[in-house]
Amino acid sequence: MSSGKLASIFAILCSVVTAVYGLDPEKITAVINAGSTGSRLYIYEHSPDPANGIPVIKKKTSSKMKGGVQEESVDSVSGYLQRLFGSVSKGNINNIYFYSTAGMRVISPQKRAALNDEVEKWLKDNFPSATIEVETITGRKEGLYAWLALNHDNSRIKLQGDTVGVLDLGGASTQIAYEVDKDEDFTVKINDNTYKLNSESFLGLGLDQAISQYLNRASCFPIGYPLPDGRNGTGDFITCTAKVKPLITRVQEINNYIGFHPPRNTHSFLATAGFYYTAAELGISKDFSIASLDEKGKTFCDSAWNDLKSGKTPYPVNPFLWHYCFDAAYEKDLLTFGYRLDTRNIPIKTASSIAYKSDWSLGVLFNSFITPVNKKEQGYRTGFYKSENCMHNSASSSMSFF
Repeated sequence: MSSGKLASIFAILCSVVTAVYGLDPEKITAVINAGSTGSRLYIYEHSPDPANGIPVIKKKTSSKMKGGVQEESVDSVSGYLQRLFGSVSKGNINNIYFYSTAGMRVISPQKRAALNDEVEKWLKDNFPSATIEVETITGRKEGLYAWLALNHDNSRIKLQGDTVGVLDLGGASTQIAYEVDKDEDFTVKINDNTYKLNSESFLGLGLDQAISQYLNRASCFPIGYPLPDGRNGTGDFITCTAKVKPLITRVQEINNYIGFHPPRNTHSFLATAGFYYTAAELGISKDFSIASLDEKGKTFCDSAWNDLKSGKTPYPVNPFLWHYCFDAAYEKDLLTFGYRLDTRNIPIKTASSIAYKSDWSLGVLFNSFITPVNKKEQGYRTGFYKSENCMHNSASSSMSFF
């Protein structure tokens, strides 16, 4: 048989194998995490692992810019995207996923649709050879992607053992995602292993949105901190937790969440984003726990604002220093009264104590492995989020979670 025929047969066999196992050649995928306070652009060069099809990342680059896309007008979107993409080559990207999150969920459906249409138009004009998907994803899907990224980074999926749950805390929403016994929200199937996942999001319980309702609550701010109403903070951590609790348990109706959705095969939970930043400022990143959050939160709240802002305390001076008394109280309430993780013997860790190199964007590369179970994921629904005092439909941007 001639070498030419052999080469042709080999090429055909390779095509058949690729079709059967779903293994594509190396691709370049761009994922945009368009959050409430800014956007991150990740470009992944990846190919499937021949053994299981799991994405193998060959190279990752990223860029970021402040300001959520929901703050733009239809006329200014093109400039926003031009700055975000900068000098990215327009000829070699195979797939682009522009996924916006809570900042876009809280604006009007009409404005959201108009902005998404303009984003899609710009991307198609500038990347004509790429497959493009523009979507304001649900909070559940955001939590799912975070779970996938985390368990990919820690090889939990590859090893097919216990997995790690995710606790995500952004500016406008908070997410929790972990493995459970029964079909709830999503299934992820890799080879013969199926992961049944619970993933939930609470719009309005991000740190920016939560704190915006308590700016005149003296107990939630350091001693002497000037409040908008002219009074000064009293730094009473215990009183602050008592005042914040109803937002979680009565307004958002989160009570003993994991009691109704028991974790399965969950090695630990990773507290990311806002949880991590608060832990870092309080000096408990490497030994994070609800008890340490309670102890260090009380100490911080009891500090004098003049000492804090002048650098006379162990806490690094930064623009968000005023936030951390409230943040610690709020996060303790969410983890205990809301999720009731204090009742489970499951460690809570931060990114300082566990391998986690990515945000949720990497999880998008697993789209082909995901099957939605929850019918609410078949269509997008949003508009308003619950507040302790009233109904809102706009996003605060007082704190950035880059």
